[in-house]
Amino acid sequence: MNSKKITYKGLGIVTILFFIFSISASAQWNIPDNVKNKKAPQDATYELIKTGKSVYNNKCSSCHGHPGKGDFLKLNPVPGDLGTSDFQNNNTEGSVFFKLDEGMGSMPSFKNQLSETDKWCVTFYIKSFDDNFVVKGKKSTSIKTNLTVSSDNKAKKLKAKAEFEDKDGNMKVLKGADVAFFVKRYFGNLSIGNVKTDENGYAEIVFPDDIAGDSTGNAEVIIKFKDTDAYGNTAVTKTVSWANPVHYENPLNERHMWGNRSSAPIWLLITYFSVVIGVWAVILWVVFQITRIKKLAKE
Repeated sequence: MNSKKITYKGLGIVTILFFIFSISASAQWNIPDNVKNKKAPQDATYELIKTGKSVYNNKCSSCHGHPGKGDFLKLNPVPGDLGTSDFQNNNTEGSVFFKLDEGMGSMPSFKNQLSETDKWCVTFYIKSFDDNFVVKGKKSTSIKTNLTVSSDNKAKKLKAKAEFEDKDGNMKVLKGADVAFFVKRYFGNLSIGNVKTDENGYAEIVFPDDIAGDSTGNAEVIIKFKDTDAYGNTAVTKTVSWANPVHYENPLNERHMWGNRSSAPIWLLITYFSVVIGVWAVILWVVFQITRIKKLAKE
């Protein structure tokens, strides 16, 4: 009797979970027609789209991924790729804005999280992947730039001079541009400074005292423009000897639980192989007993 109750209880739980799953999977947006035809209070421009991209990357990309890349999270319901023609053809500006405003299921509402302007900027960015979407103004193009880096070993300073090429092909100093300084690491780069260029086009930082380098104290510094859309991907790499020397030891050189077989202690090897042999012995014994039962049943 108790086993039947447990079985019925389990079936009930499975049924409820299946029902909840079915509801969440079949959830659909219910967007009024007047909302679908809603227009933004201003025309889309490349500057507004740039702002929308920044907000999108901060608020939306963790689930939806990057439009057109198909790198969205596999959730239920599926967030989907917002850059596909299927999404663009079935979603107007008003529809995208409504979804941002209201949210549904696992997608939060941004009604009180984003300003009206930011929501329209995100809408413009998402709709910019539609070939028929109209954007006013001219798209800004990156100019030809150059970075020259010098160092002061005594003061441990790095100075970058930023220049750009004018319409006549002459190199001139670039004022007010953000120059970023990084120390190269195996898993991404470590930021050590972000400075605007002065009237003479210079950006200068003092190398931090707490940066770890290789065994000789060398560190590889990457200097580049922060705004790659405006100034391109110009970057300069410079090796300095101002970091703290760090000597790395291979943990496999000594005996550890995670070491290789040649460095494992004898007692651990004996224990391991004893367990493996014991498990296989039990399996073979069970198979042997099953075979005997079948023979006895035939007799």
